[in-house]
Amino acid sequence: MIAALGFWAFLLSAMAVFVIVGGMTERIFILLLLACTIGTMFSWDAKGEGGLPLITFSIDLALWFLGVFLVVSTDKFWPVWFTGFHTNAVALQIAAFIASQHYAMFLEYAAAAFAIPALGVATFGVLKDYRSVENARSS
Repeated sequence: MIAALGFWAFLLSAMAVFVIVGGMTERIFILLLLACTIGTMFSWDAKGEGGLPLITFSIDLALWFLGVFLVVSTDKFWPVWFTGFHTNAVALQIAAFIASQHYAMFLEYAAAAFAIPALGVATFGVLKDYRSVENARSS
């Protein structure tokens, strides 16, 4: 429960950064990330454990494709960092489908653990992009 509250606090803080200093791409991305997070939340069972793996994987795969699209279509660096961390999460989810039931749960939790660093580097990247633009304007 505390981890979930911490994640939501971190997500809302990142949303503030994306909305305040980011451009239209960042704002759309963070809203889609929020939608994916809510969709993942609804895929979990009533006990709050073990999401429905196929739904969670589908949401994460769609988010990964969005990240790859942003990597190739923008000149910003934060999508590269985010997509790199999110690639680990998607790969661990694929491994969870192949692994035995005992290891699958561990792999799903490990995949979920990559959400914080992915969001952290994306937020840091948005701030760095903003600073570089501001420095270019003042020069």
